[in-house]
Amino acid sequence: MEISVLSVLEGKASGYIVFRVSSDTYVGDLLKRFCKEKNVSVAKDYVLCGRGNATLDPHKTLKQEGIKDEDTLKLTQEDKNEQLFAFGSWWVIALLAFLMGSIGITYCLYMFLFPQKLPQKYGLVIDAGSSHSQLFVFTWSKPEKKTMADIELIHGCYMHGGVHNYRFHTDGLHHYFNTCINEANNLIPVSLIPRTPLILAATAGMRILRAYDPEGATLVLSSIREVFWSKTKFLINHKDVFVASGQEEGISGWTALNYLMENFDEEDSQVSALDLGGASVQVTTELSKGFKHWPSVNITIFNNTYRVFSKSFLCYGVEEAKHRYQYLLFSELVNNTHDNVIFSPCLPAGLEMSLTSEDFYSPCIFSNDTKIYLHPKYLSRYAKKYVSGYSSDSNNHIKDMTKKRNYLLKGTSDMKLCQEKVKSLFDYELCKKNFVLGDCLNKKLVPPYKGELVGFSSIFHRLLPLLGVSQEGSLEEFRTSVLSVCGKSKETVFELHPNISIDMLEDLCFDGMYVYTLLKEGLGITAKRWKNILFTNKVHEQDVVWAMGLMLNRTSTNLSYVQSRKMGLVTFVALVTIFIFFIILSLLFLWYSLKLKQRGNIYQRVPMRIAEEA
Repeated sequence: MEISVLSVLEGKASGYIVFRVSSDTYVGDLLKRFCKEKNVSVAKDYVLCGRGNATLDPHKTLKQEGIKDEDTLKLTQEDKNEQLFAFGSWWVIALLAFLMGSIGITYCLYMFLFPQKLPQKYGLVIDAGSSHSQLFVFTWSKPEKKTMADIELIHGCYMHGGVHNYRFHTDGLHHYFNTCINEANNLIPVSLIPRTPLILAATAGMRILRAYDPEGATLVLSSIREVFWSKTKFLINHKDVFVASGQEEGISGWTALNYLMENFDEEDSQVSALDLGGASVQVTTELSKGFKHWPSVNITIFNNTYRVFSKSFLCYGVEEAKHRYQYLLFSELVNNTHDNVIFSPCLPAGLEMSLTSEDFYSPCIFSNDTKIYLHPKYLSRYAKKYVSGYSSDSNNHIKDMTKKRNYLLKGTSDMKLCQEKVKSLFDYELCKKNFVLGDCLNKKLVPPYKGELVGFSSIFHRLLPLLGVSQEGSLEEFRTSVLSVCGKSKETVFELHPNISIDMLEDLCFDGMYVYTLLKEGLGITAKRWKNILFTNKVHEQDVVWAMGLMLNRTSTNLSYVQSRKMGLVTFVALVTIFIFFIILSLLFLWYSLKLKQRGNIYQRVPMRIAEEA
């Protein structure tokens, strides 16, 4: 059999010789023969290695070690054999090191450059208004590319009456919220409920209560927190149950409207917002550069800052404006102790309504005259529905007066007088003279709105079709439609709208006249500017609610919903450094394996001799 011996030793002992030997030759004898051919002495640490770089036993035969014909044995020193690998082994190590480094760097780049996909999140906002409250359920799964989360309104729940009505029986708040809270519980996965924030923002009704009964307002808010903490598992922070300022309500509505209309994507494409409620009206617009004297606030959205005017006019919501209108009619009879009939030009002819003095105890109509017999502690009585069981010795004066004076409100369908009376609500001097609480409004108090004005309250959505007013019509056509309705009798109005609730039809003339007058006298809308007004309650199939703007602003601030990287910068730099070191090692291993291969080629170029067995 032919056995090749390749020596990796240096000097005279290096080389390559092929031996013809028998399979019974001892490994040690073969080693001696090689050294003899090379004319070198056999050192104690010389060893022959077979396949897999395994050291062969010098006291065993080639057959016993499994050596076959034409195999190549390597001659090396024992200590070096334990440290070095053959060319193929070093190449494998180099490949593994390179793969580890490359895969590691790729993984780090992915974890650092591609933000993590956040799980589905939910948030609840309760808009606690003056006439009712609404619970809104919002959800989002990924943040917007800039700063805010991509929020979607998925559910709304209606609660009749305002929370301010519970001033004297806070124990009823649990029942008030119970149905809507249960609906929200059924929509949100159980595991996410403890991490789902619940925010209650009270608006005009509570602002009125706080103005004259701050202790009562504090009691209502504290009771609401106790109900939420004890009866729900949602995330409740103390500061998230609060009375929203009119400015915050207006800005939140403006934010929601422009967000849904995707106006923040382009510069100077924002619209102005008109939000008409039951107790107040909010007007919000971005100010042009020339209007520097108007009060404003800077808000930052999508890393852009906007200078915004936002004003809430308290007592100019539809219901409280009607209270003021009726009070002005009532005040004409104050000095007449015998006549108890009040003629209402905005009420359909043939319609009669019974009133008492108590019906004129709304805080928005407290005047210098009524202040004489109305003590601030009774201001909460404007929520008559929930205060009927309340009694006090100091309340006897009001009760007695109510018994003594009853009134009959009779409709006259006098459209011109109706227009005159409603217009007087925007007489600034008359307002200041008669009313103590709330604001006074006329067109001089509102800057020209920028861009398109969008009225997104539900009242516009319901009222305008009943009046026969279309978006394509003119301001004069709006006025004509309102006057037409105000000139009709009770029977005619009811016949024209058989499927509409009686309450809405009774107020159809006043509501229509008030909205028209608000636009013209309160906001200064002209026939030309009317063309830039849009009335809607939906954008891209989503309801426009100011609560969405509140949630949007909070997703980019204290709720920490902004998308984050999966790997921090420090960790990224440290791991990339380590994996780069692996790649450098792989190159060193490759260089060494090539060096070994080159050395093997040198050995093979040494003239070979075939040594015959003696």
